[in-house]
Order: sequence, then C-alpha cells, then structure tokens
Amino acid sequence: MKKVALLCLVTAVLFSFVGCSDSKEETTNNISEEDKKEITILMPELPEYYQLNSGDIMSNFYTKTDFIKDQAKSFEKKENIKITIDTIKTANEDDYIKKRNSKLFSDKGFDLIYVSSWVPEYSPTPIVNQGLALDITDKIPNLKNIIKTLKDRHIVPFSSYVDGQILNKDIMEDLSIEIPNNKITMNSYLESTNEYEKHFPESKNIISDYNFKFSKSIKNNIRMSNNKMSLDIKSITNDLKDMRDYLLKEKYPTIDNYNYSNYNNLFFDPKSNEKQTLYNFFKNNINEENQLYLSSFNSLQAFDTFYERYRREFNVKLIPISTVSKHYSQRENELIFIEGFIVNKKGENIDNSIKFLDYLLSNEVQRKLIEKTAITGPVLENIDSSIIDPAQLGLGEEEFNSILKIRNKAIKYINDNNVKVAYRSIINNEVVQDKLYKAYFDIVFADEDYSDEEIENRLKELEGKINIILSE
Repeated sequence: MKKVALLCLVTAVLFSFVGCSDSKEETTNNISEEDKKEITILMPELPEYYQLNSGDIMSNFYTKTDFIKDQAKSFEKKENIKITIDTIKTANEDDYIKKRNSKLFSDKGFDLIYVSSWVPEYSPTPIVNQGLALDITDKIPNLKNIIKTLKDRHIVPFSSYVDGQILNKDIMEDLSIEIPNNKITMNSYLESTNEYEKHFPESKNIISDYNFKFSKSIKNNIRMSNNKMSLDIKSITNDLKDMRDYLLKEKYPTIDNYNYSNYNNLFFDPKSNEKQTLYNFFKNNINEENQLYLSSFNSLQAFDTFYERYRREFNVKLIPISTVSKHYSQRENELIFIEGFIVNKKGENIDNSIKFLDYLLSNEVQRKLIEKTAITGPVLENIDSSIIDPAQLGLGEEEFNSILKIRNKAIKYINDNNVKVAYRSIINNEVVQDKLYKAYFDIVFADEDYSDEEIENRLKELEGKINIILSE
C-alpha cells in the first residue's frame, strides 16, 4: 500500500551532540579543583552506518549539533563552568554500546550521558537497569514545566516531538473512508489505502506493500527473551510464500518483467533507473488534490509549513497522533519521542551537571530550540507568545494561536491517556532489522522459487547470525 505524499518531513531521525572542545584523554584519580567544576558529557558521534544511508539525517544532525554547541558555550560563559563532550565515533551501533560501556565503567565516570528513544543503542533503559542513573526527583527545578507524561525519575528530556498526519477530507469523504479521530493505526491505514487504491490504481507502490507485509510478519513471528531472538520459522515461511505470490502477481506502475536485479535496484539504489522511473511516474501522475495523506509533521515549524498551507488550499483533517511510518507494526505504541540525558551517579560533578540540565529546560533555551531546529520541538508543556515571538517563526498571531491549539490537543491526548515514551527494543535495532528486511527480500524476489526446506535453512542461519550480534 502506498502513502502517496510528495511532500513529507523526515521523521526517522537520529540526533547526537558534539561538545565545545575536543574529546579528551581520561584523567587520573588526582582531580584538581578546577576539574571538579568541569562537566563531562558522553554521547555518540553520528555513526558511519547512518552517514552512508541517511543523507537527510546528516543534515539535521549537523543543525542540532551547532545548536547544542551554542548552548554549551552560553552556559560556560554565564556560569564559568567548562563543558567537555567526549564523542564516541563508531562504525555501527553494536560497536557504540561496547565503547560506551567501557567508558561508563572506568574509574572516572562521565557526568551526563546522551539518550534517545529513537534508536535502541541510545536507550537509557540498560543504563538505568545497571544502577548508573541518578534519581533526579526534585533536583531540577525546571522539570516541573515539562510535558507531564515525560517526567521520569532518571531521564531528563531536552527535546521531543509527536508524529502527526494531514488527511485530505474531500478524498476520504468521496470514497466513504472513515476519518480517524486521534490515532491512525496500521489496520486503519491499510483499510483506507486499500479503498483509495481501488479508485486510484496508479498510486499502488510495491515498496509500500512489501513494507507492510514485512512489518506484520516480524511483529507476529519474532520473540525476544534474555536478549535472544527466536523466529517462528514455519509461520515466516508461509508469510514469505504468500508475499511472493501476491507481490509478483499484482500489477504495479512501471514494473514490467522485472528480475531480482531490477527489484534490488528499485528498493535499495536511489540513483537507479528503476527508482527514478517510479519517482517520475508518481510525480507526473499523482495530483496533490487527489492525495489521501497529504503530509506528516512534528514541530511548530512543520505545523506552519504544512498544515497552514494545506488548510488554506484543501479541506483537511489534522491528526496530531499518528503511527504512519515505514515499519508500521513497530510504531503502534510509539507516539512520542525524546532525546535528552541521564545523570551518571559515578560522575565527578553532579551538581553542576544538574545546573546545566536545568538551563536546557529554561524558557530561554527552549525558545531557541523552537527558533533554530526544524524537526524536534520543545519539552515545555505550555508554549505561548511570552516564550516565543510568533514573528520569529514568520507567523501572524492568528496562525500562531491555531498552531498552539493543535499542539495543545496533542499534549492533552498524551497526558489524558498517560502515553509514555516508548524506548525501542532491540527488534528495532537498525542493523538487525535491515538483516531481516534483506533476508525477506532475497527470498520474496528471487528469480527462482525457494523450497520450504531452503527457506527454513536460510531463516535458521539468519537467526543464528542475529543472536551472535545480540550477544556481543
């Protein structure tokens, strides 16, 4: 199924922070009085894996890096407290975990550790479970001002966002598609796109169909226990045969007598003729007014860029809580995302670290977050013109109030339903998921059918390789 939207904002985003000085060598236990004032922060450098595969992520990463560097410099000047950030440069996420753990358990622990709900390797859960996270209850005054459901004993969120979706009400009403209220689930998305594609067959997309079926299969057939993955091999074998039967028989635009190599180019090479042909087809044949899902959004700037424009031009419905994404089945309960810090109990300068975190939650810094970053949003529960001047966003008062009304609706839903941040499990590990994704792909689009025995052997081999990764 295809979410037809030529304009969309990238939401699968990885952020990290880079400090105000170069990574430093570990010091001895003879710590000077000046060093005791210094805040040390441990965080990832953007992994090579993402640099190679996610150009859009890189551009946003550098925007956030510059922002964090600016705030650290401002804090240093204001408080006369030095901030040094030790970045871990790794080739992949598993390597990051090993290097991070070796640093965390050194004699001199870092004061602050970057965490994120986006990527399992940056999840605070294992650090908290190991007893390294300081209980920050009643220690950070500005925590009282953040979104209620984000408050946590160990995690200090710095930025957040909620997925949203802009729907074309005219199309949905014309096709008698039920318009959702607060949340788009995978099932409701499938139902709406199925009905839509009956009337607009040119919108069918084999990549989206494959993604849906893949996501459903791994959701139903993968189990995790004690950091070990088990596959329901018989059930996956049946899924793979059904996927192959459906995807190779269905009629899709631009696909004609494709072999494995053609499909591989279409799925994995953005510069290939196959990918460009499909892109140009959608660009030339799908009119914006006929799109079912017009765009996604997740920040005040995106509200302005997308919603206000579409509201003026189309009859739209805005859903502030959405789960429309590539790996749909993994996102059913992931409605709000954060990035932030935990305070290391072994840190040498806990008091000043808490002071820095309080500074990051101040109205001043949260305002700068709104002004300077286009993807994530503030964690403050209440945003109004006393915190951010609408003119700084290029908005009039009426537009600004309309945007805040939408944001407040999203926050109310989150708080009323006690929606918590969902820290991604290892099944969302990009490396692991990509291995599963490619293994499924190789079988589904092979030039010759795999026998049941060949599929089962391939899956057993895959299960073993993944568990080696998980055990390292």
